[in-house]
Amino acid sequence: ATLQNIKIKGKKVDVCQWSQGSTSGEPKKLGAGPSGSLCKYSTSTISYA
Repeated sequence: ATLQNIKIKGKKVDVCQWSQGSTSGEPKKLGAGPSGSLCKYSTSTISYA
């Protein structure tokens, strides 16, 4: 997917992030941000309110 004109209200959060599943507890965060074909966007299109 290609994301454009992203508007986030509140605190700064990751637009896209990926993790490794877990059978117990929270999944382990592996990364965040634009990622090839998985999550396409330019950081310049993000605005915070």
